[in-house]
Amino acid sequence: MPHNPLLRPYWEAKARLSVIDDLLLYDDRLVIPRYNRMEMLDKVHTGHLGITKCRMRPSQSVWWPGAHDSIAEMVLRCNTCAKHRPQQREPLLTASFPSRPWEKVGADLFELYGKRLIAIVDDYSRWLEIKKVPNEISENIVQILKEVFSTHGIPDMLIFAS
Repeated sequence: MPHNPLLRPYWEAKARLSVIDDLLLYDDRLVIPRYNRMEMLDKVHTGHLGITKCRMRPSQSVWWPGAHDSIAEMVLRCNTCAKHRPQQREPLLTASFPSRPWEKVGADLFELYGKRLIAIVDDYSRWLEIKKVPNEISENIVQILKEVFSTHGIPDMLIFAS
């Protein structure tokens, strides 16, 4: 084990290092010397593609100890990349679970084998009712909902997803 900490990564990778035609290779990738790394980082970072894509570009052709970390650090410090970085999204609010059957009901229109249908599901029991819809005029939808609600009860909340 070398005493010089700069040589440690090379020592740990010694089984994968070779010299061919005076070129140092890591497997089949060219090892980039320290004095050329900034130039290589600039080339990798051209286009401001983000951390993942910038890491993919050199992964088949070049290597140096800590290349992944160097690329990530460069992208994170880049003002242009920061402008185009996806913003953190607010977490979805979890809906409260209903306390009884048919308190909260969801409904949606869909088509299956050329037939228009409506699915109505109770959030509490997951009971599912599927009814054929002759046509999508509101009177027909209301009539179908009335029939289902007369059987199971009128919900406090109906969420229609169509």
